[in-house]
Amino acid sequence: MASGDNYATAILRHVLPANVSAGLDVGELGTTVVITFAQLRLVLRPLWAGQGFPADVKRVASTLKHQDGVLPVVVAREMSEGAKRFLAERQLSWADAAGCAEIAAPEGFYLARLRPTPLRRTQVRDFTWSPSVSAVAEYVLSRRLTIPQLREGAWDTVDRVGSISEATEVSYGQVAKALSALDAEGYTAKVGPERGPNSSREIRERSRLLSDWAGNHSRVSRGGHHAELHVPWRDPLVSVDMIEARLGSSVWATSGWVAADAIAPFTTSLPDLLVYVPDDDFDAVLERLAEHPEVTPVERGGRIRLRSASAYVFEFAREINARPVLSPVRVYRDLIRLAGRGADAAEHLREVAIGF
Repeated sequence: MASGDNYATAILRHVLPANVSAGLDVGELGTTVVITFAQLRLVLRPLWAGQGFPADVKRVASTLKHQDGVLPVVVAREMSEGAKRFLAERQLSWADAAGCAEIAAPEGFYLARLRPTPLRRTQVRDFTWSPSVSAVAEYVLSRRLTIPQLREGAWDTVDRVGSISEATEVSYGQVAKALSALDAEGYTAKVGPERGPNSSREIRERSRLLSDWAGNHSRVSRGGHHAELHVPWRDPLVSVDMIEARLGSSVWATSGWVAADAIAPFTTSLPDLLVYVPDDDFDAVLERLAEHPEVTPVERGGRIRLRSASAYVFEFAREINARPVLSPVRVYRDLIRLAGRGADAAEHLREVAIGF
């Protein structure tokens, strides 16, 4: 069972008032929440929308079917503003783990909780995004974007364990465990024989995998090396030219606003520059950049944000408009972390350049 299944019912029960009796019922519709209030009896069917990004909510909404006596409620970790607008336009009920909700039933039940009271997760199982699982997920998603468009209805083949292990430098055993974890969550699945040359694995829910992988990284502490650099100019593209001149043939690539502007332009204002270099090169690159007379390392708020990443991340980089940019998958994740305008730019990038 996917971790979202039991989480969804817990979220839904959490947002209901104390004077509303709520029980669980398991049947053909899965686990539903049955509420009684005064003379009213209502069946709420929670529909898990993962992170609550617009793409997640649209995916769930496309599967909705009317059923007499059952009210579908879209449930997520935290509904984004774009998702809320989408749901409001379609008059769909929703709730999230932040404790917010808007549930309306034709039978005369209406609930609005717009001031969050977060649900504690101590009693709810969650999927574990270990470093190896995260690396495998990013590889699988980025690799998907390098494959020509599949025919309608076709599933996406995942590279073999050995190939992923070699590319990511994650051990064979850890990659195998990571893929098994993704299988158990329903993101991927084995097809054909269990072993042998005809065995294979496919991505079953690439959209949910992208949202959950990116959403997890928006909540956890940043890994790898990182530094902030101040420069006197405001144009991030001037910083791109400076870095290219300083680093020469060294491996590096942009992400965040500058990369998104190259892949899928969204805004005329680019706040800063996010640059990645391989883990092993970080200290040397930082030293070379800091030697520039107009570059000053700072604790926070630098106009250049320098980060490190595993070598495989750069295998998916390409040059656009004379800028080296990382895979749209990594760029999407970095924009999601920024929230606000960053989340809007991320959704635009997802629609234009990722497509799922």
